[in-house]
Order: sequence, then C-alpha cells, then structure tokens
Amino acid sequence: TIAMANGVLQTTCAGDLALHQVIESQIDRLQALVGDLLDMSRIDHDRIAPRPEQVSAVGITLGALRTLDEIQPEWVTVNLPAELPRVWADRALAERALINLLRNAVRHGAPPIEIDVASTASHVSITVRDHGAGIAVPAVAGLFEPYRPFGDAGRLGLGLSLSRALARAMDGDLTLISTHPAA
Repeated sequence: TIAMANGVLQTTCAGDLALHQVIESQIDRLQALVGDLLDMSRIDHDRIAPRPEQVSAVGITLGALRTLDEIQPEWVTVNLPAELPRVWADRALAERALINLLRNAVRHGAPPIEIDVASTASHVSITVRDHGAGIAVPAVAGLFEPYRPFGDAGRLGLGLSLSRALARAMDGDLTLISTHPAA
C-alpha cells in the first residue's frame, strides 16, 4: 500500500508540491508506526535480540540527531564531557530509543532541547530535556504503558514504552524526571 501511494504521488501530484509533501510526510509517519508496532510485538514475544558491541554514546547521540528531519538544529544543544568511555550496546536499538525520545520532546515539549551525555564509574547516561510544561504526577504512572493514548488524540502512545523496552533489552533503563509545577 505504501509503495502504491508513492507511485500515485509521482503521477498525480507532480504539479502540487504542497500536497505531495503532506502525503509523503504521512507515508513516513505510517511507516514509523508500523515499525513501532512490529517492534512492540517482537518485544512482547521476547524476539528482540540485542547485538551489543562497544559503541560511543556520542556516536549514538549524533546518529539519532542525523536521522530526525523534524528537529531544527537551532533547537538542540548537546553537552558532552571531554572523555567518555565506550559502552556495550546495540547501536541501532540505542539510536532508535533516543530517536523516540527526541521525537517526543519535539511533539509534546518545547525548544530548546538539551541532550546531556555523562558518565560515572558504572554507566553512561544520555539525558533529553525539553522546556515544555512537564507532566503532572498522576499522568506519569501510565506514561510508559504501550497503546495508552496520551496527549494528542489518535496517538497510540508507543514511543516512550518502546524506548524503555529497548533500553531494558540492553540492560539499561529509561526514566522520567518531570519538573511540572504539580509534580
């Protein structure tokens, strides 16, 4: 169906650039949703098998940023320490988790978006901070539940639950720290 839509785009929308861009954007969104649903199904059935290797947290961060068209460069600040140890992770899964967090910051937060990469003796962390209103304490409890609508009507609530599941599949974790006034 997606390939058919692309073919229709090329023949019928050649003169209408705005319509072409909207349809293309929706096709991309549909492909991402299908990918998220497939990944959640694999996770639910223990079929995600991370392939850890020594990777750079900086490489994961920059790789995720390069993937996202919806983030304007002037919205993002990346804070990196002078030295970072390499970590054992599946680079593709780690980037996917970070991409979902960044998309969430763009859709539900507000710029600027800050990415802090830090390390301690036992782990490396990547923190994504946006300057939106935050999330009230009662809403936090279900935030990582898959398929639970949150915020915009029509969204399935897969991004954060998928990111957490991917992090946990690699023996990591994903947590939320809200600075909402009611928190």
